[in-house]
Amino acid sequence: MLARTERIGLVGAYGASRSFLERSGARRAASDWWYIERKPAVDLVALDRFLPRLAKRSLVPELVDLIPETSWCASLANMLTSSSWRVLRDVTIARAVSCQDCGAATRLECHETWTYDISSGLQRLMGMMALCSDCHETRHLGYATVRNRFDVAFRRLVTINRIGSAEEADYRRAIHDKYELRSQIDW
Repeated sequence: MLARTERIGLVGAYGASRSFLERSGARRAASDWWYIERKPAVDLVALDRFLPRLAKRSLVPELVDLIPETSWCASLANMLTSSSWRVLRDVTIARAVSCQDCGAATRLECHETWTYDISSGLQRLMGMMALCSDCHETRHLGYATVRNRFDVAFRRLVTINRIGSAEEADYRRAIHDKYELRSQIDW
């Protein structure tokens, strides 16, 4: 389960005007980290584009894209030189400032997002996002399983996506079915 925090980090607020953020109820920590507190005075509607997934007023549950077996180890971190990967990773984390799923400002990692075109067998990088290590684990459920942490990672995933207990089995099956289908293709 996610720990309840009184501060929720804003994601990518570096590009917004300081006066807009302050008028909407956001505050800035000494480290240039913008956050909101759990108070009624915060304008969640105005700040929605900066809120992490967990704090959004409404959301469509995300069916995580597990990496197909045929693409394991085909990440930018493994394909680029370590210095090139570090630059991309560091810029992604610096721009987000906090986890894009839960708003945590510590233990940030870079996650690559890919699309998979089944008809052409083409895997395409769509972007990168900053996630805390706990939320990053929800994007790698296979690795979590190997580490004997599937239940912890899946619990966090359903919490972030607001999946009810009655929907959990269907949600798990949908993730698994998508993974199985994509793993049949040589990307």
